[in-house]
Amino acid sequence: MNIKKKIAALVLAVSTLTAAAAGAEQAKAEEYRQMFASGNFYVEYMPYSIRGVVGDIKDMKIFAVVMGSGHSFNRFLAGSGGKRMQSIGSNKKPMFLYQDGKYYQFAYVPRGSDPKKPKTIAIMLPESKLHDDTLNPDEDWEGAKERLALPDELAVFYWNDPYRNDLLERSAPYYNGNSKRTIEDKEYDCDQYVIDIKTMEGTIIAQEAYNMLYDAGNLKSVQKIFLRDGKEYVVSGIGIKVLSNTIPEGKFQIPRNTKVYAAGKGDMDDLLERPQQVEILGGAENEK
Repeated sequence: MNIKKKIAALVLAVSTLTAAAAGAEQAKAEEYRQMFASGNFYVEYMPYSIRGVVGDIKDMKIFAVVMGSGHSFNRFLAGSGGKRMQSIGSNKKPMFLYQDGKYYQFAYVPRGSDPKKPKTIAIMLPESKLHDDTLNPDEDWEGAKERLALPDELAVFYWNDPYRNDLLERSAPYYNGNSKRTIEDKEYDCDQYVIDIKTMEGTIIAQEAYNMLYDAGNLKSVQKIFLRDGKEYVVSGIGIKVLSNTIPEGKFQIPRNTKVYAAGKGDMDDLLERPQQVEILGGAENEK
């Protein structure tokens, strides 16, 4: 099999396109909006990255979308009762957490005696201190908050997600009709949502679009698209593995006796590696 065929086999792009037509959204769209707005959800997804141009189909640039080295793990994101949690890969424990007005970042340090049971530690920052100029920039608390936000591809359903850092930079996408799209010999129902990119004078010069791909009424994949001069460029995409309002049992459980330290401020305690312990999460080790 030559390289073009190998790339094409991994393409998550349009191989057959029926022009978008006015029509109702998929029935699940409103259900997804309500779920994300409620703050109670669980999503497991796989990001994809772009690997070059496969070719042109009817004057439309078609990019290969494959799993790149930086996106080879599943992502897990959940909301529950005012909490927001994120994890990556096979780890069932949170990497980032927001609860009770505080942000947490977790680290899992291997134990010499049992590397399969790492020691868990965390650092914590009160939400009120998020923009404090004295924070250690290496801890990147703004980035920690952003990691708890829905990915762009799902934010279509909840554009005002409070964990986003770019709320004022782009207007919300609007529904632009539906179509049938065939990807890797499988046909999907596609709802498209669009953001117009305009000049200062208000002239539309390009569009950012989101193709929500459904199979049997359920969202299976999302393509983020750049549209200009009649050409369509796939910018990014995600594959949906789970999208539910119920968090699976065992996900995001915080290990017992997780010591939590105050966020660093680049002061003498940081310099001398003397972090200040502020609490314990997950309960003490001797609790039943």
